Amino acid sequence: MLNVLSDIELSVPQGSFLSVIGPSGCGKTTLLKLMGGLLSPVSGEVSIGDNRPKFMQERKRIGFVFQDSSLLPWRSVERNITLPLEINSRGTHEDSSRDLIRSVGLEEFRDTYPHQLSGGMRQRVALARALATNPEVLLLDEPLGSLDEVTRTIMRYEVLRIWSDTSQTTVMVTHSIPEAIIMSDVVVTLSSRPGRVIGSVPIDLPRPRTDDMEDSSVFLKSASEIRQMLFGTGLRGKDV
Repeated sequence: MLNVLSDIELSVPQGSFLSVIGPSGCGKTTLLKLMGGLLSPVSGEVSIGDNRPKFMQERKRIGFVFQDSSLLPWRSVERNITLPLEINSRGTHEDSSRDLIRSVGLEEFRDTYPHQLSGGMRQRVALARALATNPEVLLLDEPLGSLDEVTRTIMRYEVLRIWSDTSQTTVMVTHSIPEAIIMSDVVVTLSSRPGRVIGSVPIDLPRPRTDDMEDSSVFLKSASEIRQMLFGTGLRGKDV
């Protein structure tokens, strides 16, 4: 059996936003699942602070958002958001659900069902659901990948707005270089499979981030550095 990842050493400072980018199949999603305790490493370990996460025991410490919002179609917006609270025997907490719905701008849609929502709205619900237990770590696996380009661009800043209010330590996997740069404090680049860290690029842009920063010299320089890392792995001309 081939290794998916090789010699990964990664540290995410508390309260920071880190993105991981790399070619398809390099192990980005596997890395995220290892961080969340959904998979166990063959060697080495993953820890939150000084503790190695045990997903079933510590799932309240970790929130997940995937490319597919995976909402339950028979539950309303509010009841999808409160699902983790019910699973963790914390009740529905109406005040908490109201605050979460407000944070993602869906107050008018609290009784609406997933099939009645746009793709961007469904991802807002998925994000609110991931935040319901107030996790210490938020893991985002291509959370905007299924959206059209216009909605995806808008949602970058919606996610950042919500993140700035919560300050959860966040790791996001993405194929989009602009998305990684504008959202992150650091962008880590992985090689082709088996994925290993090629390098990392600190993003020296002030917060809050705005769309006009995508034309700045800092943004363009960061994009150039990341592309050079990716092209060095034989990806020139390919979609990453």
